[in-house]
Order: sequence, then structure tokens, then C-alpha cells
Amino acid sequence: MSLDLSEIDNEIIDALDEKEEMGENTQITPIHKDIAIFYNSVNISVGKQGSGKTLLFMRELLKIDALNVCHLLIYVTPSGSIDDDTFSFISKKFKNLPVLTVSHDDIEEVVDGLIYYKTFYNEMMKNGKINKLVPEQKKLLLEALYLKSFPKERTSKRLHTLILFDDIACSNLFKKDESYFNKLVYRCRHINCIFMYGVQKFKGVSMSVKSQATSLFIYSGFNPHEISYIYHNTTIKDFDYNNFKKLYKLVKKDQCLYCNSVSDEIKIIDMSHLRKNLSFNSVQSCSSSDSELSEEF
Repeated sequence: MSLDLSEIDNEIIDALDEKEEMGENTQITPIHKDIAIFYNSVNISVGKQGSGKTLLFMRELLKIDALNVCHLLIYVTPSGSIDDDTFSFISKKFKNLPVLTVSHDDIEEVVDGLIYYKTFYNEMMKNGKINKLVPEQKKLLLEALYLKSFPKERTSKRLHTLILFDDIACSNLFKKDESYFNKLVYRCRHINCIFMYGVQKFKGVSMSVKSQATSLFIYSGFNPHEISYIYHNTTIKDFDYNNFKKLYKLVKKDQCLYCNSVSDEIKIIDMSHLRKNLSFNSVQSCSSSDSELSEEF
């Protein structure tokens, strides 16, 4: 029996074209040219306490919120409460993005349930069966996915979920290689999740997370030995090491070195203007208070 290899190749090409059309659904692709975080990606922000890790992620999340391309942000903290003032105040500025805060103890169950409902939703939307659900089922699905309504037309566009971990270094969630989240980071493209991790010590990050990182945000304050460890234990080791070191030496306070292993982009992100404005407002506030006190006495 002879094989028509050209026909087989054409079928593969057609299938790949369909996959390409899926775009953000199945690939690690840019959300927008001005957003450093990609669809279906793992992102690590590493810096000392107070360096601006949360501020950077919140700035990117505000951009994503403005585009309204993700259905939910899950914020994971040890206790399930919001203890970070930066997150607390900036998240109030979201116009479209719902926020669900979850503890380390509950996050596995929450994410597992969410993936189940997302899979069901994707199948219903793809096959145009969403309107066949009874009102009670629709209500349950909308609430489970934090949606206000369903798209009016049949679509293959999937729901993208943002998951932000406050500090994962040495967390029990990632200690074992076979733990739930260490395995889940290998499936970002299948479950359409964008993971963001803020850490102070890079050695505390599991090898699973390190190996899948699309983007790294590295703040100032690390010595040559620590920088060498970061470089050699992530996906950015394909960058020229000497160039990497030279750029890192230029990183100042309120800046970070951004490395993206998919786009091969490496640059310094500067957020000092945000800090300066904050400091200016604080000084202005203090001056006003002093003035009021002077008038009072």
C-alpha cells in the first residue's frame, strides 16, 4: 500500500493553520505590545522586600483590566486575606476584572473546580450549546466563572484566568515535585491560566516553576553569585550571559531587568516615576497637615 505523503502533509498544514487561528487559546502569545505578561504564561518577579514586585504586577494587571481580556484574577495569600496595601488599593481601580482572594489551604480545590467549569464552558461555547442549558444551569455557570453574561454568538475564544501568588518561596504548595501546582504550570496552554509569582529568594522557587517561566522581572540588590544562579536555573539561559550581567548592573532602585524567553526581549523596566509621585504626594500631604496645625495653634 502506497502513501500519499503530500496529502498527509497538507492535512498537517491545515491542522496547524487551525491551531494558529486559535492563537491565544493554545499558545504563549502577547496580550498586547505594551503588556509584559503573555497569555498562557508563567511569570516570576524576584526582589527584596519593598522592591516593587507587587507594584509591577499590579501595573500589568491594570493594563489587562483595561482591555477586558481575562475573566478573573485569583489572588493567593497564606491566610486568604489581603495584607499587601499596594494590592489592596490598586485592585480597587479595576473596572472589569473580578478579584477572588484565596488561602493556601483552599487554592487547590478552588482552581480544580474552576478548571472543571472552564472546560465545560469552552465545550458549550465551541459547539453552540450554551443556550440549551436551563436557566438554573446558566446561573450556576456564570457564578462559578465570575461572568456577568455569556457571549451572544458562538465562539471558540476561551476564558483566561490570572493567578497571582503573593510569595511562594518555601511554600508547602510547591515543596514536592509532584504537588498540584508544580504539575499545573506545565499545562498553562491547556487550561488557559497566567501564573504570576512574587518571591524574595529565587532558590526557594521550585524547579518546575523556574523551568516554565516565560518572563522574569529581576530587581536590584542581588550579588553576582545570586544573579548567576538566577540566570543558570531558568529559561533565560539562552540569552548572552555577559550582556545579561552588563544590563543588570545598570538596574537601579525601582527598576527591574525584564527577560522574556518567548520573545527574546531583554530590557530594563523603570517604575521610579510612580514612586516619585507617591513620595511627592506624601510630602504634600504632610505639608498640608503641618499648615493646618499651625493655623490651629
